[in-house]
Amino acid sequence: MIDWSDAALGDPVLDFVVATMWRGWSFVDEVLHHYDLPFDASCSARLDALAKILSVKWLIDAWNRDEDVEKHAAWVRNAFDGGPTRIA
Repeated sequence: MIDWSDAALGDPVLDFVVATMWRGWSFVDEVLHHYDLPFDASCSARLDALAKILSVKWLIDAWNRDEDVEKHAAWVRNAFDGGPTRIA
């Protein structure tokens, strides 16, 4: 899947945060198994924190807009169910 709308040079954690909420940590671990670029020592903690914070924020936003709350609740569950294991 390719989406150039958010293409930028920046923190590689941003490439994986939505996938974490959408498909869970085991999916992200499998993707990271094939990711060849290096990560710094704090990537794991940043990905874990950002997935948790954004999932809760987006759930609150969905609630306030009367949107698909169950989808966002599932994203919160995915973000809080485990953590990254393949990032050094």
